[in-house]
Amino acid sequence: MAENSLLQNLYADLTDQQIIYKILHESDQLTPEALTVAKEELAKRNINIEQLTIAKETEEIQEKEYANFKLTKTTGELIDFFKIITTAKEEGKSDTAIVNEFKKQGIDDRISVSLIKEAKQQCKDKLDKIQADLFYGLIIAAAGTAIVFFSERFSKGSIIVLPYGAMFYGLFRLLKGLSDLPLQKKLKAVIKSF
Repeated sequence: MAENSLLQNLYADLTDQQIIYKILHESDQLTPEALTVAKEELAKRNINIEQLTIAKETEEIQEKEYANFKLTKTTGELIDFFKIITTAKEEGKSDTAIVNEFKKQGIDDRISVSLIKEAKQQCKDKLDKIQADLFYGLIIAAAGTAIVFFSERFSKGSIIVLPYGAMFYGLFRLLKGLSDLPLQKKLKAVIKSF
């Protein structure tokens, strides 16, 4: 009984999300008593774990269906889908409008939703890459330039080649990031529209 009281206090201190995570993802690591106490705590908070379990199972099925869909498509076809989605978002179309457009092509709603999620993630990844090119390009170019300056100043006539590589690599990344600034602005607008 003391163990139950301890478990009740432990789960009472956890957030809803923490308890749900334990039940849905770590239930095999919980004792039967701990699992019962966790479910009772959610019931006290008016959270229906059965609905959450069904939602998780549905999500897993959707992920498998999407993975199977992607296996049936070429890389070029997937890129075309993502272009369609980003163009539609640039035009201000809603997710529902995009799903309906894909439905006309015979693509299931759940697959369409997964395509939209992945397109959003790809936009975020590309934006992160542009920002990384700008940031790291500037840092590497500055460091390389500083090393070139000090090595030439204090090397007594010998030239050290390695810092030039760092300087040019940093400049390359910086220029690439700068050339992608218009795309960065466009990606930010597209991501906001998701």
